[in-house]
Amino acid sequence: MTFSIALVLLDLNVRTTLCGALIDLKGLFFRVSYLKVLVSDKDIALMDAIKIVFLEAFNMLCCFHMDKNVKPKCKMLVCPREA
Repeated sequence: MTFSIALVLLDLNVRTTLCGALIDLKGLFFRVSYLKVLVSDKDIALMDAIKIVFLEAFNMLCCFHMDKNVKPKCKMLVCPREA
């Protein structure tokens, strides 16, 4: 079962700021560390922060974001424009 648990607005998209937000989130919601999977977009800083804070969890990419990014890039290969 997938569900959103938080929305965080940050000034900087750096690993230390993201780690701080994830540590706070972990402290609020996950007193017992049972979180196994996190789903995110392909933000490298966020993916690095997840690896640091949630050592045992898997980080999976969101299907929406993959679809959004893959379709435009593959469209040229599948349906090339006539010159």
